[in-house]
Amino acid sequence: MKIMISQPMKGLTREQIESNRAEVVSLITELGYEIIDSYVTDETPTGNRALDCLGKSFQIIAQADAVYFMDGWRDSRDCWMEFEACVRYGIKTIAVV
Repeated sequence: MKIMISQPMKGLTREQIESNRAEVVSLITELGYEIIDSYVTDETPTGNRALDCLGKSFQIIAQADAVYFMDGWRDSRDCWMEFEACVRYGIKTIAVV
């Protein structure tokens, strides 16, 4: 099973993002699942950075069997949009509540 991670990033440093993400990656891979790398590091967006990253996320979701939503996802507008896309297109969601 291929799993994408949806992670709130606003207001966090790259180090915080990577540290938080590493814990989830470790957990998911220990369970035998494959992680689809979705951490966008491209600093040259084509216009609005947030929308550019969201568009890339949708492309990755299209390849996923499931999306894992990290803690704090409900407070992130982009994570909410990713969640809604999963619901509407039948992609399994694993959400921290």
